[in-house]
Amino acid sequence: MRMILAAGLCALLVVDVAFAQSTATSSEADVLPSQCAVISPAPTIPDGRRATAAQMHAADALYRAWASDTEAKLRCRASEVDAANHQLQASISAYQAQAANARAVSEAYNSAIAAFNARGAQAHEDTAHH
Repeated sequence: MRMILAAGLCALLVVDVAFAQSTATSSEADVLPSQCAVISPAPTIPDGRRATAAQMHAADALYRAWASDTEAKLRCRASEVDAANHQLQASISAYQAQAANARAVSEAYNSAIAAFNARGAQAHEDTAHH
């Protein structure tokens, strides 16, 4: 029973740590809306140094139910985070492509201006004589 409890707790901690790292600097106002259910409050954990076998068995049942429910809700949220990350990466790629295009146009324009100025011409002279 101890190994099962320890394994379950470790699995939840790994998911929780990975998720916390991605949201550690976010305030609640910055968090994207979620379709996932909210994690239920954790069950009360008895003091293992003083608890009876019946109390530990009852705590085990409550913990297992809570852990299973929590794991499902965390998987739901992780799926949403992955989808949002995919959308973010696509937006970043689109932005970078647009920025590169804007830079190329600006560089071409600046080259044309430099070439125009290098021959001693001035744009206002061409329009003044027509």
